[in-house]
Amino acid sequence: MPMCLDLEGYNELSIEEIFDHAIFIAQYTSNLTTQMSEEFSDDLLKVMISISRAWYHPLEHLLHAVAALKGACETMLSKVKEVEKKNEELLEELKKILVRVHPGAEENVYPAWIGLAEVKSANEDTRHFALSNLFHCLRCDANKIATYLLVLRCRVIPNSNC
Repeated sequence: MPMCLDLEGYNELSIEEIFDHAIFIAQYTSNLTTQMSEEFSDDLLKVMISISRAWYHPLEHLLHAVAALKGACETMLSKVKEVEKKNEELLEELKKILVRVHPGAEENVYPAWIGLAEVKSANEDTRHFALSNLFHCLRCDANKIATYLLVLRCRVIPNSNC
């Protein structure tokens, strides 16, 4: 290991030139990270739209499944109807945000739901387990969208008390 650092090339530049070069690199890097963040905001919106759109058909089937449950209370059924309605409203709001934040951006294709067979199963235990999983996934996705919206709001709207 050499005892002295090889300063060849550094002695030819003034300290001011070294600072200027370092500042240029720092600003360039900062601009790149801002661009990455903006691209991530675009992706984040697309993910939220995808998640919300992916619940369209499962919520329809959930509504029918809850209505068919023995002993299902009217409160649960009304909550499923409300979630279905609010999901449609949320999807429209997310689309408005996407158009405003990233004009011309295209939506992602949303995933297809594969749990219909279990929700329609003749076996009551299978149906109940499928509904339980559906409720769990719905809750997780709703929380995810709410969190993503808060993060995105902080990134898009300056001085938004985040």
